[in-house]
Amino acid sequence: MKVAKGGIGGKGNINFATSTNQAPRIATQGKEGTAKVLNLIFSPNVDIVVIGAPNSGKSSLIASITGASPEIASYPFTTKKPHLWTYVHNFSRYTFLDTTPLVPETIEEIKTLSKRAKILLFIIDGTQIKEGTKVEKLMKEIEDYFEEDPKKKIARVITKTDQVKDLPTINTPHPVFFVSATKEEGLSELKKFLFGD
Repeated sequence: MKVAKGGIGGKGNINFATSTNQAPRIATQGKEGTAKVLNLIFSPNVDIVVIGAPNSGKSSLIASITGASPEIASYPFTTKKPHLWTYVHNFSRYTFLDTTPLVPETIEEIKTLSKRAKILLFIIDGTQIKEGTKVEKLMKEIEDYFEEDPKKKIARVITKTDQVKDLPTINTPHPVFFVSATKEEGLSELKKFLFGD
């Protein structure tokens, strides 16, 4: 796809050579091409997009499933930009996209990054679940945005369940998985959902 017209090169001295003047000192100026400022949107073709609030356990979950080594820390915003991770399961390759933390400023970027994804995983810190939070509303906004897309599967993943006494009830029509990445609990059920086995 052409977005700008290129310039036209000038003629060098070889174009003016003759039998009597084989090294002329003549050349013509070229013409400049079109200059444009482009706003490029990154919309990767991925299988699974992982979406969650700061410090919700996205990176730990990806590491537990794929064996990848994303930066993991106890403080929020360790994921400062989107990351792609690949994982081979039963001879099939899957691509994970770890998004930047879900806050109002990043929601449009996350929608764009998720357009071509097959599965959306909403990660929720099991120790921080509260009704009507801003994060819950942002997740609902993304769910509503993709609700009419029949090709997408959506699920909620409650993390850090080893730190929770009673598993909460989540009000959603989509599947809910309770996972502890540190103790590797609940991962087999989630993998069945992701990889179909």
